[in-house]
Order: sequence, then C-alpha cells, then structure tokens
Amino acid sequence: MTQAAAVAAYGSNSPSNRNKIINGAMVLDQRNAGASVTNPGTAALAYTLDRWAVRNATDSAVNVIQSTDAPNATLSNSIELDVTAADTSIAAGQVYALQHRIEGFNVSDFGFGAAGSRNFTVSFWHKHTKTGTYCVGFTNSAGSRAYPAEYTQTVTDTWEQATITVPVDTAGTWLSTNGIGLLVYFVVSAGSDFHGTADAWAASNTFATTNQVNALDATSNFFRITGVQLEAGSVATPFEYRSYGAELALAQRYYWQQNDISWRVSYRSSTVLTSVRLGSLGFPTVMRVSPTVSSSGDSLSNAGSLSFDFTQPTFAVPQWDETSTGRVTVTINNFVANAEL
Repeated sequence: MTQAAAVAAYGSNSPSNRNKIINGAMVLDQRNAGASVTNPGTAALAYTLDRWAVRNATDSAVNVIQSTDAPNATLSNSIELDVTAADTSIAAGQVYALQHRIEGFNVSDFGFGAAGSRNFTVSFWHKHTKTGTYCVGFTNSAGSRAYPAEYTQTVTDTWEQATITVPVDTAGTWLSTNGIGLLVYFVVSAGSDFHGTADAWAASNTFATTNQVNALDATSNFFRITGVQLEAGSVATPFEYRSYGAELALAQRYYWQQNDISWRVSYRSSTVLTSVRLGSLGFPTVMRVSPTVSSSGDSLSNAGSLSFDFTQPTFAVPQWDETSTGRVTVTINNFVANAEL
C-alpha cells in the first residue's frame, strides 16, 4: 500500500501511539533551545535535539541545530547537520551517524528474536546537499545484529520522502525492558568496518553499505531529516502528530531540564546542622531509571555543599550543610535529570 493509499484508508482514524520515534518532528530541544551546537559527539555519543544523538568518529567538524527548514506546512522543524570542517577520506573504522535509541518496552510488540513473519516500516523526509545513496541502519543493543537499508537523495538540497520496510529479526538477543530495544542510525558517512549487505540481517554491527556516500567531504554540505516515523507493519501511515505537551512528556522520561529557579526553600536555623534535607524536587513524569542529576548557578545563603540524595525515577532530595545560624535560603537553578539510553 502506498502512503497515498494509506491516507485514503486511514483518514483521520489512524491508530494512535503507533510511532515509536519520540520527537520525530524535531519540535523539542530542551538542551539548547534552538541554538547551534558546535561539533558535538567527538569524544562520545552526544544528545542534541531531544532523543536524537550524534557520534562523530571522523576527522570532520559538524554543527547541529534545530532548523526551521521543513518540507511542508505541517512540519515546522528539522534537525540540521552543517559540515564546518571536511573529511574527504573516511578510514575503515570511522563513522558519523545520527542515532535514535528506542526503549525496549516500546518495541516489545514487534517480537524481535522470536519466530514468525512480521515487519516494521520507517518513513521520513530528507534534504541533503550531496546527492546519492544514504543508509538507515537498525541494530540491537549489543550491536551483534544489524540491518542496513538504502535510500536516495535525488536532487540536491530538496526535500524528498523515503519509506523503508524491514522484516523483524528472528535471531539474536533483543531487550524488551527499559534498556535499548532498537537502535536506528541515519548514516552521514561510514568506513568499511560498518559496511554490510543491504536489506539483510547479519550477526555484526554493519548498519551501512558500500554505496553510502561521504556527506562529510565538503564544508558546503548539509544533512537534514524530519517527519521520522517508525511503526509496526508494512504500511507507512500518515505522520502521527502528537500534541506538544504529549511529545514533551514522552521525551522527559529520558531527560528533563528546568531552567531558572527549579526549587527553593527558606527557613530560620538556631543551630548549625549538616546533611539537611527539607522536601524533595519532583520530576514531571516517571523517568526510565533513577537519573543522573545536576544543577548550576545555585544560590545559597548561610548554606553550602549542595548535593542530591535518594534520587529515584520520580524525585530527587536536595541536601546541604548549614554554615551559620539565622535565615537559611537554598535556591536550586537550572536543574537537569538525565536518564538517556
């Protein structure tokens, strides 16, 4: 069934919660609020827009930004990669890819690793400067099972839509818990160590093919995607537009950032105490695991040594030492809770 046929068949009655991608329309950017990020992902995987991460294991430099360049009136944003320093020769072990990590609970209905015949379909819009063949790859959490698929940028710097249907892998070990259930790679460039056979599962970490272009070979190159949807079955249904609040709540299971004043307490103390705890800082949703928490720019009066204790998936408990008697005020600013996959 073509997407046009799917639109006619489903109309406004498309099943809800079918898109396994969070922030597929690139509307959320808690970390950077739309600001350009200079060459992230060189030392380790780095998240940029919510739920989207990059890994730059090449000699290039690439800035990442939430762009307003989009293919139609219903999609207002895209993620844009801007090459600022080229790498014209990609070594065997080098790779640059945009990643989306899907929690195991969210793809448990796909039945990875079990016998049977099932499919999933990914659809998305792409606008790349360099024309030619690109790859979307899929792997398990261990990188021991992989499936590379190809799509083509036909016209330079033009929005085009791709649809790829993938058979669910019946082999290997796949997580259906709160770990990584499925890794999705949008490949910008990949060395031969990551090359495999198109449209086939293999017992390796080969999520690209030999046909993958090197989109890092010129500083005039841009790489943009949006409208990413991954769903069960062999049909690419119309993109599922969730409300901004619903999309944000899904993303906050993995990362929550509260700018400015996040929490404040003020009281009078007649005795200098240590390890003071008064209340907790609650999260807006249940996070995937107990997150790593931090804050910056805090304001403490007659107090010091601020830390967080008893962190759980729903809250963290601020803790501090008093430094003097009298009015004690603790203001926590720019709080971050990180439970990314």
